[in-house]
Amino acid sequence: MRYRFFTVQIIVLFILPYVNSFWDELCFTSECCNNNYISDDPTKFEKMLNSKICGQHLAKDIINKAVLFHWSDPMPNKPLVMSLHGPTGTGKTFSCQVHRDAKFTRGAETAYYKFISAPVHFPFEKETVRYKKELRNMIREQVVKCSRSLIVIEEIHLLPVDLIETLRIFLDSNDQLEGVDYRKATFILISNTGQEGLIDLAHNYELQGREQNEISYKEAERVLTTVAYSDRTSGFYQNLLIARHLIDYYIPFLPMKTSHVRCCIAEELKRRLKLSKFNDCNEYFISQALRHIPFYPESNPVFAESGCKKVRQAVSLVDFDGKPGCSVSLRTEL
Repeated sequence: MRYRFFTVQIIVLFILPYVNSFWDELCFTSECCNNNYISDDPTKFEKMLNSKICGQHLAKDIINKAVLFHWSDPMPNKPLVMSLHGPTGTGKTFSCQVHRDAKFTRGAETAYYKFISAPVHFPFEKETVRYKKELRNMIREQVVKCSRSLIVIEEIHLLPVDLIETLRIFLDSNDQLEGVDYRKATFILISNTGQEGLIDLAHNYELQGREQNEISYKEAERVLTTVAYSDRTSGFYQNLLIARHLIDYYIPFLPMKTSHVRCCIAEELKRRLKLSKFNDCNEYFISQALRHIPFYPESNPVFAESGCKKVRQAVSLVDFDGKPGCSVSLRTEL
């Protein structure tokens, strides 16, 4: 018996280098759920948020702190759950893409990012029973792939109550559910609900002659939580996500002002022009694009009606040969 034990030890020691080599080769050719493919670099994440998202001082600050705190916890007691609110075109979905690109080495190609659109994946309320099973499987399969997965659910306010109740069990403080631990995962819920309150808040600051970046998180959060508990038209706010306090952070995305849209246009120009840096013609291109972005209110048009959502179309209408010395060509590489 003792000799058999030593024989097993020798065999294990002999094949172990080959097993390790196999896994190293596997992770070299395909993505693995480890630090080689998942970054917890706080400097990188903060830098990407600040450089890519225009405006949104509150959202950038809270998302950065919440995410890094969750990343740094080796044994969180529940998944990180953030609820993003605000008007269209303010950067809610884009911030999730920045989060994905900062966290996962493969960026948009990662297998550890799951984007679920309520109207696309679950369009028919009469199919709720089937959808509940599909949603459970989606989330389970994603976290089985990688415990540190990022799961985004867009327009969650359109989901019926029963479907959101299915989601609830994954967001609570559970060690394991059917052998799967969800506590290291991140869930981001996106909704336009509460946008009217945020618009009113930003407009009141404008009327008072105060800067939008003076708005405090406490003020904006109060607007969103008031809506959360009073809105009876949305399944999102009639279920136990609210009653059980499963949402860790309400993230406000404020209306985009002219300066913010200028920033978005500049980023789009960087992306499309064959220039490593902007030249003196930037101001001309930006002003040309701004002419195609509608602003409100009529009495003092400082807020973009659709945020930065139509910046790409506005840039496409710029006459890049319209000013002497400013002729440039767009990137055409596939």
